[in-house]
Amino acid sequence: MLSLYSSNHDADELAQMRRIPVHQLAESLGWVRDKIRSTRSQPVLVGPGGERIGCRKSQSGDCVYFDYVANRGGSAIDFVQAYVQPGTSLGEARKFLRAYLGLSQARPSQPAQSQQQAYSATIARKWRGFDTDSARGREYLAGRGLPARLVQAVAHSDGLRFDGKSALFPHRDEAGAIIGWECKNGWPPMPPGGQRSIWKWSSGTEHCSVVVAESAIDALSYHCIHPTGSLVSIGGTPCELGLSMLCKSFADSTAPFLLALDNDAAGHRFAARIGNVLSMNGFNVEPRYPPRHKDWNDELKSKRGIR
Repeated sequence: MLSLYSSNHDADELAQMRRIPVHQLAESLGWVRDKIRSTRSQPVLVGPGGERIGCRKSQSGDCVYFDYVANRGGSAIDFVQAYVQPGTSLGEARKFLRAYLGLSQARPSQPAQSQQQAYSATIARKWRGFDTDSARGREYLAGRGLPARLVQAVAHSDGLRFDGKSALFPHRDEAGAIIGWECKNGWPPMPPGGQRSIWKWSSGTEHCSVVVAESAIDALSYHCIHPTGSLVSIGGTPCELGLSMLCKSFADSTAPFLLALDNDAAGHRFAARIGNVLSMNGFNVEPRYPPRHKDWNDELKSKRGIR
């Protein structure tokens, strides 16, 4: 009887995972929707490495994707094995996806706005339950070169919380409500049902520039090397909500934007996209690529002798 129960349970869980909306899974991991090619029933998303997938629901009710570049596809399980944890086993992929099972439980008739409101309420409740301090979390950030005093200052202003060893940097909407967070030293990178906008923090110093980086840790690393006023993270790749928030958050500011993005092909593409948007809205923009390493955290660790 035990083996029969286990078999039925496994089959039920696999069936639920095949119904996880792949486009929502991908967006929570930093993929960006292609608004030109997307339709209501078949969203198209672009990955950080230029991957392009189309998503839809099959006749059986499973949510599937197809990679137009690699000519492959499948369910959320296949997506994890292809892009999130390449080459991982089915068991490990299932462990990863258990945090996303709630996405497959929404009633088809429920309006999308109501679904997002439910996700937002869950996100806010989870955030309130996280710790404002964690010895293991502080140890992780110290290993990334960030000084304890800076970490404490960011946490004190609710720009950082901890979930055990994981460091969480909140993304907020225009009203200031937390809609997601960057998770460092843990999975998933963005909570199921969460949204990316921007993470921002002000150092309170007289320096008036605004630093934009791909992650909160990179932004804080830049600040350690070149002290500045305001720090912003786009949480991986630029998204429409994040770019809108970036312009609105500093609409009354004359401070220059310093694009402290990665010194690689993707970072240069992101800088061009962000720079174009900011320039069109009347802001001054300057690139600030790390001179010797791929990103500003590597630059900071190198300066401090951390490997």
